[in-house]
Amino acid sequence: MLLKVFRDNQGFTILFLLLLSAILWSLVVFNKSYEPGIFTLYNTGGFFLFPSLHSIHQNVSLSVMLNILLVLFSGYYFSRVLTRYLLIPGRNLITMLVFFFLSLPWFTRYSGFSYALLTLPVLLFVTDLLFKSAEKKTLSFTYFNGALIISIASFVNYFLAFYFLFIFFLYFRLRGGHWREFVFIFFGAIIPYLMLFALLYLTDGNVKAYMNSYGVLTKFRTTIELTTWFISYLGFLSFLFILGSWKAMNQYVKMKILTRKYAVVLLTLFGFSLVLVWLVKSIGNQGFLFIATPLSFLFGYYFTTCRTNIVNQALFFIFMLSNAAIFASSLL
Repeated sequence: MLLKVFRDNQGFTILFLLLLSAILWSLVVFNKSYEPGIFTLYNTGGFFLFPSLHSIHQNVSLSVMLNILLVLFSGYYFSRVLTRYLLIPGRNLITMLVFFFLSLPWFTRYSGFSYALLTLPVLLFVTDLLFKSAEKKTLSFTYFNGALIISIASFVNYFLAFYFLFIFFLYFRLRGGHWREFVFIFFGAIIPYLMLFALLYLTDGNVKAYMNSYGVLTKFRTTIELTTWFISYLGFLSFLFILGSWKAMNQYVKMKILTRKYAVVLLTLFGFSLVLVWLVKSIGNQGFLFIATPLSFLFGYYFTTCRTNIVNQALFFIFMLSNAAIFASSLL
């Protein structure tokens, strides 16, 4: 019954998430200590241009509120993108709900305002922008615009620069035949950095210190320590991943070729983000939000299209409970 309520009632879903967000804000603000994250300790292009960006970390209440609002906005926007391109049938906010619950474990450690999370809607906007150009027959500057936007966003989240590779994948998957658009990606990526270096040079900025800050991206992770409880949680998510993938593969073979391409792009985004978080040590728990985004597409698709029998109701309830339990355990 719970699954059916969320599938059929968007207003109830929004009210439920707003209430849950208020509770989450209270628990994080009054129970968690501040642990500086990688984006507070190292300089990025945005911090070079606007040093006052660091001060937002000093206001815990504001930072947590902005983090939660960004999670809600990202989930809502992504849900609408999936509906627009027919990747999820019907109009509901199951994807937004799934993304919010997948994000709960990220709140177990407060590390200040998340500039990585700030760039997540930017990545979603660029993906939406490039999806729109897929059916265009003539030359498109969309890939130049997408690379330009990602390049500017990497000023406050420099591991977003890795996602230039994702844009190249989008190009080969959706366009492929226009070699000029391939060149546009390079120009879009490099122009903001050329302007930044010129500005630093004219203002006697320390270009070398800025370049050295990127050295944290070359520190690769050797091991990841996981608790028994978290391994069980990952096992459950893996089960849902297999279940959702099996259902999606059976259904998407009946859909248009372009729709299938969109789905492959989103699943590639999941794999690419997973590899980055696994390998690059400095990304930390911020990268989990980028994994949760395409994962919410797969889980959202399954819970939107599955039968509302007792098994799927139980899976939906366990999914929400397990994510909430991980957050609750951090308060003990």
